Amino acid sequence: MAVDPYGPCPCGSGKKLKFCCTDLVGEIEQIHRMIEGDQMRAALSHVEQTLRKHPGRASLLDLQVMLQSTLGDLDAAEQTLAEFSRVDPQNPSLLAQKAIVASERGDTATAVDAVQDALALVQQELPLRVLEAVGAVGHALLLEGHIVAAQAHLWLYQGIAGQEDTRALELIVKLNQSSGLPLLLRDQLYFKEVPADHPAHRTARAAADLSYEGKWKLALAKLDTLPSDQATHPSVVYNRAILNGWLGNTVALVEGFHQFAQLDVPLDDAVEAEAVAQLLDESKADKTIEVVEQFYAVRNEEELIAKLLSDRRLHAYPIDPESLDPEQGPPPRYTFLMLDREAPKSGVELTHEQVPRILGFVSYFGRQTDQPERLGLVTDRDEQFDKVLADLHDIGGDALGTMTEEKIADRLTATDRALNWRWYLPVDTPPANRRQFLADERRAAILNRWPDAPRRLLNDKSPRDAAGDSDLRIRLLAALLVLEQGNQNQQHRPLIDELRQSLGLPLPEPIETAGVEVVRLPLVRIPRLPMETVDDHTLTQLFRRSVLTGASAAILHIAREIIRRPTMHDHQVEEAYERLLTVEEDSQESLQVLESARAWSDSLGASNVRWDFLELGIHITEGRPNEATRVLNHIQQVHLQETGVAQQLYQILYSLGAIPDDKPRMRQMPPAAGPPAPATREPSRIWTPEGDAPRERPAIWTPS
Repeated sequence: MAVDPYGPCPCGSGKKLKFCCTDLVGEIEQIHRMIEGDQMRAALSHVEQTLRKHPGRASLLDLQVMLQSTLGDLDAAEQTLAEFSRVDPQNPSLLAQKAIVASERGDTATAVDAVQDALALVQQELPLRVLEAVGAVGHALLLEGHIVAAQAHLWLYQGIAGQEDTRALELIVKLNQSSGLPLLLRDQLYFKEVPADHPAHRTARAAADLSYEGKWKLALAKLDTLPSDQATHPSVVYNRAILNGWLGNTVALVEGFHQFAQLDVPLDDAVEAEAVAQLLDESKADKTIEVVEQFYAVRNEEELIAKLLSDRRLHAYPIDPESLDPEQGPPPRYTFLMLDREAPKSGVELTHEQVPRILGFVSYFGRQTDQPERLGLVTDRDEQFDKVLADLHDIGGDALGTMTEEKIADRLTATDRALNWRWYLPVDTPPANRRQFLADERRAAILNRWPDAPRRLLNDKSPRDAAGDSDLRIRLLAALLVLEQGNQNQQHRPLIDELRQSLGLPLPEPIETAGVEVVRLPLVRIPRLPMETVDDHTLTQLFRRSVLTGASAAILHIAREIIRRPTMHDHQVEEAYERLLTVEEDSQESLQVLESARAWSDSLGASNVRWDFLELGIHITEGRPNEATRVLNHIQQVHLQETGVAQQLYQILYSLGAIPDDKPRMRQMPPAAGPPAPATREPSRIWTPEGDAPRERPAIWTPS
């Protein structure tokens, strides 16, 4: 690896290498070659030897810290940092290394502060180590559950790194698409302008300029210089809250957004800020009920197993053993769903009222080296708790012994319980019936159960009771926005609007675009945006934002407009069709979109096979074997010779079991603990910061 003598010196001085550490160019090149060859220990040894010849050189101390932390010797790294601090205390690379080491220790507060101090010292060229620190701190914040701060750091990293290094962007996309975060927390937060004629304008503008450079600590300090009468301007309050959030001070972010929501600001701004605050405000978390895990002794194993297998209130629930944690010991021999009534033999004639509800999860463990046979039960400690225990003892009879252990497996809020349901449907339940049961249950959850569940953020009132309290209006509207943006709820606005009307609340109105920077509109508003007022360029920018953020309702709204416009490029139309089919939930609507996509492909003289495969998937999912067979035959007859089609067709047939698996099938086993989430359950639990916290800390990510 050749080191550019006219590039920035790796010591972080800001000077060119030729005019700073010229005498070390050869040594630095050799060390970098070792690093590139993954010879980390050899590289560290060479750094130590070189330091003995050239003691106190910042460029070598920087490399020494980097190698020590990479090898996991954080204590040694901190000793080197102490030496580095004595040599050059105002070196940006030193502060960046402090941030990286603190990130690896999980001390995100120290890490954020150090990287901000490093950025504050940067005047022109950003040292590589400072950029690495921004990425490392962003990843550490993500692991700790500081979503707003993590995204800000990752976006800052991506903005500096550009397209040559997209790891931060990939992490953001992964977070957006798989974490279950509400759209309000996935979307970017933007500074609000202070009017030019307001006394705070100049200071606020300077703070905004600093914030664009990632110097959020300096920007916040700038706003803190405003006199009290200027600091209360809504835009200043909002911007201070954002800066605190980016710096990892979630409590200050929440307080600032709560305060902003009560000021004289547009209703949408107030409701969205309050909604973000509610999502992050742990102090307003609802009361919970316990999900308990109990274990019982077994008096007669043979008799108990016979009872478990014969009682129709228990339904065998097999799970792949690969999903089990081997550290929890041997898997249970039998596992069951515990139902509130006997399991129906068929779901063909089943009505919604007859669908059994899941009360708990039962596991039977055989004798192990360190303990005897035992029975496990996981259930909610709610109003049905006594009935569940009584049913369990009724099923087990004299063969079941006394409880030997109880522990808390989870906690559920009233909102969790209102929006979620656990049920059992026989495998032969027609897909149309499943969809209708799901629609009925969703309607009951949103219109009946959720409005009657008391919420702490509503002063322990239910939404229905809070609807008549003007002081709680913004909070209630925000809670409804959170509900609307919950998993699987974004495309059911008519149902949420029906709830708003039943509570006497205003419906969201179409967005007025005059004087509005449309490209920066919050994505939760896009479904209300009159698309005919948006030009092609802005439409494309909104589409990219929506796709990147995983905003399904916005994607649906924008994609429909893109395929309608003859002025859009072919690749944009193609992607719009594909995204539209990904987020469209109604199968009939999807089939109509597919026909439109085929006509569009025909107009270009292109193959239709991608749309055929998508239609095949729809028919399989909807349980239409005749239609699936028709499309399958069409693909074989018309498209089989096209590149990649045969392989894709093979994979589909293999997944359906139409092609035999030569590998031995593993016996299906259930999990050791935890109530199951049936496939038909609506996954609409409200995200909470602690809900997705990682259980173990993976190795720190440092973009290098």
